[in-house]
Amino acid sequence: RMSITALGSIPFDGFTLPLASPAATHIATSTGYRPRWDDVLAGDGARPPMATRIQVWRLAPSGYELIHTLPGGHVLGRSATDEGFLVEMPLENGSRWIGMADWKTGQVDWIVDDDRVNAFGVIGPGGQFAWSTREIDREHFELRVRNEHGEWSWQDDPERSWMLPVFS
Repeated sequence: RMSITALGSIPFDGFTLPLASPAATHIATSTGYRPRWDDVLAGDGARPPMATRIQVWRLAPSGYELIHTLPGGHVLGRSATDEGFLVEMPLENGSRWIGMADWKTGQVDWIVDDDRVNAFGVIGPGGQFAWSTREIDREHFELRVRNEHGEWSWQDDPERSWMLPVFS
């Protein structure tokens, strides 16, 4: 047997999948104008989606309540922990950063903030982190992984891209 109790509805852009904390205490949604395909796929034409907002919701006894709205320019990431969730920020110079936004404060700590295009970050077991990265003037992504032993990258064929990594 199973029963479902509706807690209410949370707005989102109808395009970007919301992220939930593993304990289901928080949800992050993308609202406003949905990001363009170049913004989502880290294309050459990506720019900060200033009309897009990320809203952070907390589960409360009465349903969900809005606790933060991140400023425009962020793209909602693909992974979350009980402490926070991933966001990406395309920059005007063509580079792209990946950060962890805190559920409670909304503060973003940048995990990857170099002069490359970094995208599609994912958190794995034991704090591992994987993402796709490329030089601004290159078309194809390489895979990069970071764990407690260091960081390594993989690009076996310069004509292929490593995109949307997952841990399995």
